[in-house]
Amino acid sequence: MSKRVNLNAIKFDGNSDKITVANSADRSKFSFGQDGATEKPFSISAWIFVDDVSADSSASNFAGIANTGNDNNEYVFARNSEDEILLYLYDAGAAGGGTGNRLHRVTNGSPLSDSTWHHVVGTYDGSKSENGIKLYVDGALASSAGTEVGTYGRMYSHDTTFTIAGYTSNNGYFEDKMADVCIFDKELTEIG
Repeated sequence: MSKRVNLNAIKFDGNSDKITVANSADRSKFSFGQDGATEKPFSISAWIFVDDVSADSSASNFAGIANTGNDNNEYVFARNSEDEILLYLYDAGAAGGGTGNRLHRVTNGSPLSDSTWHHVVGTYDGSKSENGIKLYVDGALASSAGTEVGTYGRMYSHDTTFTIAGYTSNNGYFEDKMADVCIFDKELTEIG
């Protein structure tokens, strides 16, 4: 009996594969920091498949506007080296140049299992609080912990490109399969 597979998935090698979305004059589609004191809510989702979770346990980016050079980061939706799912929001300042101030939420333990498709979603309500970030795995709100590091004021829009399956700085590569990466200009909620 054949096993049904997502035919729209992209297989990433974990070494150098990533998708870079070119910056455009209208960055509002990917950037949620505002010129004023407010922030826009947003959500980001992806279907991910990891063959062997423990073997592929390096930190990897699902999607976001971030690099690891500590400059001009906005947000990152990713998996850390403990296989926990996370969403980080950065306050790099108007001039950029740092990521010391941030909000983040991380799942309590790994919600991933081997050779299984998982739907992962990170949402933010625009409240400038770690409590405004939620993580969902396979349609359910995941148990998680939130933290504010430094003093988070707000996200700023910078020229860092939006990437899928890696960071702008050519690291943090995702290994295995990913499909249907979506970004929304609103906070998604559970169906129920």
